[in-house]
Amino acid sequence: MPGASFEQVCERFWKPLWVLFLVAFVVVMTGFSRRMFWYDELFTLYLSQMSPARLWQALLSGVDQNSPVFYLLSGVTSRWMPDVESGLRLPALAGGIAALTCVFVYVRGRCGVLWAWVSVWLLLASHAAYYMAEARPYGIMLGCTAGAFLAWQRRSFWWMTAALAVAALSHAYSLLIFIPLVAGELARRQFDRRAWIAFGIALSAFSIYVPIRGGVHGTMAYSWAKPELQKLPEAWLDYLGSATPLAIAILLLLAVWCLVKNHAAEPSPDAFPLHESVALVALMLLPFAGLALGKVTGIYAPRYTIECTIGLATGFTLLLFRAVRGHAVFALLVCLTVITWQVWGFTRTASQTDNRNLPAPLHESARLAGAYDLLPYVERSELPLVVSSGLMFLEIDHYATPQLAARTNVLLDEPTAVEHTGVNVTEVGLPVMKKWFPVRAAVRAYGDFTTTNPHFLVYGYWESRTANDWLVYRLMRDGANIRLIARTDRFWREPAWAPGLNDSRYLYLFEVSMPDHLPSTEKASSTFPGAPPKLP
Repeated sequence: MPGASFEQVCERFWKPLWVLFLVAFVVVMTGFSRRMFWYDELFTLYLSQMSPARLWQALLSGVDQNSPVFYLLSGVTSRWMPDVESGLRLPALAGGIAALTCVFVYVRGRCGVLWAWVSVWLLLASHAAYYMAEARPYGIMLGCTAGAFLAWQRRSFWWMTAALAVAALSHAYSLLIFIPLVAGELARRQFDRRAWIAFGIALSAFSIYVPIRGGVHGTMAYSWAKPELQKLPEAWLDYLGSATPLAIAILLLLAVWCLVKNHAAEPSPDAFPLHESVALVALMLLPFAGLALGKVTGIYAPRYTIECTIGLATGFTLLLFRAVRGHAVFALLVCLTVITWQVWGFTRTASQTDNRNLPAPLHESARLAGAYDLLPYVERSELPLVVSSGLMFLEIDHYATPQLAARTNVLLDEPTAVEHTGVNVTEVGLPVMKKWFPVRAAVRAYGDFTTTNPHFLVYGYWESRTANDWLVYRLMRDGANIRLIARTDRFWREPAWAPGLNDSRYLYLFEVSMPDHLPSTEKASSTFPGAPPKLP
């Protein structure tokens, strides 16, 4: 193609380029999908292995609040891959592919192929990329949101109905996806009966949550994710993830571009349709709706509105397109900036090694020892092990050897948990999980365990607000002798701006000896002593 511009070449060959990109994306994400399950994903593992009848009974008992359809689908896909981790994460990967494809197609139709690549890379730079390889419904929600938006824009109502219904049968908070589409439909100022019929059909799928909602465990007053106004800025920062400095860099690049480039003689691109702009803005502001819904349900976590990243990536791209008058060179610069950032981050993560010379694992669960590298110390002792966090407990119980699992315990004391953390999800939820899940370790009341086991080990985060740990503070209050054995910094090589550094960063291993006469739970003081001691 002599004389053809780079933009024209990209436009001509966008289909094979997109196929190559998807192949590379699947290869990378499949490798990432082999990581060990975390707490939430273990719910998917255990529930997806149940028969439909047992699954329904488990959901009615309050063990989880997602639709059984998601778990049945996960059970099917888990048999398609050589390892269960990749198989259970396959629906999320499919949702990620759908989200990227629909965003690409939409932006290409409005701004051209280079700007479509900008939107795709911006979406991958956000925290949405993580949920495209997690065995939970959020990857499906991303794909359904992008698919429903594209179908609505193209007035393909059967596809829109299907996308919304699949989202509804994956997660209860998919109800929020309707808000930007309804807002955009109202902004069209043209009544289209087909659109409202499609909305009504898809909404009927939410009836499945009525009986499930009645059995959800826990008192919402003590929810682990309280719907508080202060969570809104946290939500958007969570969506951006490590892309926050990247967004700042792109804005600086835009400022320099506007200073050195003269736009006066160039025509402004055509305005985007008002109804699409309204829908995108509503999608960007979805956390407000999520918080409002959380006030009704009693629970809201930022990932419940992860679909917001679709609006952020698409809207940011359209704004950049207008700001630079659609110049393809700027789109290329942004793509190269984002790709460089992503490759640097991936290379940094892949090349990290831990040279702290901790003892080699004494069992074959190398992945577990890699995630919780103080466990080799634990296996050198014969003392009972108490995991102070319910989040850690479920992971250790699943991946530990039978010998370690037999020594592992988690302790429950709802009054103390509520008093110190304001959360009772572990105290209320773990007994239900013990009934339905193949939990091997012991779930015991704090008073019973400390009475019969005066000498034991405690392993956990202690200072993490997310882990909801209260055990060390209760032991301090009861006059236990607590000796620090080791501490590990899980993010010791991460840069200061990396997300999650101040939350669940340090893991502690303590050796605990109880005093001869412990106060009972009823007679114990109702307040904790002053600030905890500073440990090295």
